[in-house]
Amino acid sequence: MPILSAQNSYKRGLAALVDDNPEEATVHFRRAFETERRRRPERPTMRYLSYYGFCLARSRRDLGSAIDACRRAVEGEPRDPDLLLNLGRVYSLAGKYRLARETLDRGLRISPENLALQRERSLVERCIVSGSLRPGPRRWTRRVRAALRIGAAAC
Repeated sequence: MPILSAQNSYKRGLAALVDDNPEEATVHFRRAFETERRRRPERPTMRYLSYYGFCLARSRRDLGSAIDACRRAVEGEPRDPDLLLNLGRVYSLAGKYRLARETLDRGLRISPENLALQRERSLVERCIVSGSLRPGPRRWTRRVRAALRIGAAAC
């Protein structure tokens, strides 16, 4: 059974991401993950840990910890394309484009129609081919906004 306070923190984190405030989002996702961990559920919600890692990377705090958090989340739920997307994004933000591509390819094998995975994979491929740094701002906020409209179903 989901923990309501953890879900609320998760939703506040999504809202902070939509507002392009990864620092605030990091606080909310960490709170969601820690709240749930204290209750020791049978199946922890790896999405909280994954978004925490993603926000760490977006706020350029600690890329090593961000990668570790997203990897642990994927280990917990290896067939969740959203968690693979976050890990791929974190690898990309860390400049590890080949690992990002491999991770995103895994996600696309699970969910070939996932537009966010397709877009991210395309951006990473361009970085690999051109040898350039990561392109400008990301377009993942539409997906986050859609998740907020869906409400609890996104949790």
